[in-house]
Amino acid sequence: MKNHNLYHQCALSHGDTRTIGWIPERASKVGCKVELKTDGFSGLWDVNKVYGTAVTRAYLEKKEAARRDPGNFPSIAGS
Repeated sequence: MKNHNLYHQCALSHGDTRTIGWIPERASKVGCKVELKTDGFSGLWDVNKVYGTAVTRAYLEKKEAARRDPGNFPSIAGS
């Protein structure tokens, strides 16, 4: 059984607009359409390219938390 908590980083397009985002593995196929529901990026988007290997949702959440931690950026944290 496939793990439905895996995500791929993908290049996406919606008309002339382009973005890169992490989407569920089941939709990470060139030519698929995915629905984005985030600020400024709603509607159906085309998957144009799939990058690298899949990662878990837990890994993405940990990566995002680390990115938001000012302690990881001493030059801007005043350290």
